[in-house]
Amino acid sequence: MATNPFLETLSFVSMDVEDARFEIRELQPDGHRALFARTNFQAGEAICSFGASQIMTQPDRYTVQAATAERHIILTPEFLLYVNHDCRPNVFFDLRTMQLRAVAPIREGDELTFFYPSTEWAMSKAFECHCGSAHCLGRIRGAAYLDDESLKRYDLAEHIKDLLWLRKLEQRNGR
Repeated sequence: MATNPFLETLSFVSMDVEDARFEIRELQPDGHRALFARTNFQAGEAICSFGASQIMTQPDRYTVQAATAERHIILTPEFLLYVNHDCRPNVFFDLRTMQLRAVAPIREGDELTFFYPSTEWAMSKAFECHCGSAHCLGRIRGAAYLDDESLKRYDLAEHIKDLLWLRKLEQRNGR
């Protein structure tokens, strides 16, 4: 079963990737791609290691912010580029250990999704989320645009936690 109810209404073409535990599905006719599990994963399980094939100073739609400074990475293995956003994610990119970790049980056939603001402070391009979650945040722009209460529901990268702490400090100091 797909995580996003919208995906269940479309036909798709399946593409193999270098790790047989996953597949990319290209939705027809729009060409949107998403990563799906071909096996089950338990909450808390390290799913796979990742690295950076490229480091950039500016974010774009294919990067993951990796530090408070302007450090944005293109993920490797490449199939991880197709882990899309959801306000009820089932994976987290742990930048401390460089492991993709399950934050909820994942069943064979589920789409792998993560919460973009868990790594992104200010995204290069905002978008409207259509995840269907009761807690859907609507417009997704990055953690900088969300209140602390909304972010408490999610695992957050250390640099996002640091930036949130700095924001609180600036608010206390009246800046």
